[in-house]
Amino acid sequence: MAEYHITLREDNGTALTDIKTFSRLYYSRVANAVGTLEISLPGTFDRSLFVPDRRLDVYRNGRRERVYFLRGVLYVTEENGNRRTVLTGRCSNYLLTSRIVAYPAGSIQAKQTDFGDDMIKAVVNQNFSTSATDSARQIAAAYLTIEGDTSLGPTLTNQTFPRENVLKVVQQLAEACRGGGTPIYFDLYAVDDSLFQFRTMKSQPGMDHTYPNGIGPVLIGPDYGNLVEATLKYDYDDEATYVYAGWKGEGADRNVQTTSDTTRLNRSLFSRREVWIDASQEPSATAALDRAKGRLVEGRPNLRFFGRLQGDGYGSQWDFGDKVSAFYEDRQYDCIVKAVEVTVEPKSEKIMAHLEYIE
Repeated sequence: MAEYHITLREDNGTALTDIKTFSRLYYSRVANAVGTLEISLPGTFDRSLFVPDRRLDVYRNGRRERVYFLRGVLYVTEENGNRRTVLTGRCSNYLLTSRIVAYPAGSIQAKQTDFGDDMIKAVVNQNFSTSATDSARQIAAAYLTIEGDTSLGPTLTNQTFPRENVLKVVQQLAEACRGGGTPIYFDLYAVDDSLFQFRTMKSQPGMDHTYPNGIGPVLIGPDYGNLVEATLKYDYDDEATYVYAGWKGEGADRNVQTTSDTTRLNRSLFSRREVWIDASQEPSATAALDRAKGRLVEGRPNLRFFGRLQGDGYGSQWDFGDKVSAFYEDRQYDCIVKAVEVTVEPKSEKIMAHLEYIE
């Protein structure tokens, strides 16, 4: 069984105490979302240490797994007189929930066109870091930095999000990137005991362990005894096979750009499914056609595979955010380890990973 301890730190990273005695520890990590933590401590633990936003750094076999912000304290006295203290936390991505896009509609901060991953970083920078126009909203560079632009995502055009919550915005932009054909992931990564860096990643947030060309391929499936459950779904409900994009002009004189997916269009007698988009704000007919092509990609039918993976090999063969190969129903699915849940009790450790594949 792995060894665990939690270091409780000030908000600036100064270590206060190591927690090695607990009756139960649960924590989760979720890609592009907020993971949670819950730890049950002896009731005699020093209550003065439990201040909101102090850091709970979880270590497994000496490696920092994740940082959680302290967000709740529960004091319990049981019927037999035993007392315990339960701390709850939210992972570092929770910080993204603490700001809105505090700029008016139409501003350069609330309406953007850029590579999707660069736009995600810009939104965080403009509301947390050096690009925030109100200096009171800036977190010092000693505690938060933004990774440089890498321009690896698809171009997203005229994305508008005035006054919306930052986490919600970056999640929507990441989904738009996936719809544009390039999955983008983001994370507030703990560089060291005090510094977080906001990063984006293309295709997967971790290592590529897919078969046959990945590093140390990890194979998942019923034949390997490590796939606990699986769901495979084909969804054609919101499909689009022919897209019209209206550019400049009025009525019969309007310049309309069109694009289609010939393979899907000819699949059946009834497979022509049309969509209209307004591209009047685009600078050229070519840009309007690009919008139409992007919408056509978004209109592809969804194939979704979800599975649960037993925790054997966690941290040694595969990790959170890695890409692994699952074999199910005579097909290979190169999945992201989208979430990991860990439960630790005095004599047991249970790890469950959730796999996701979306086509």
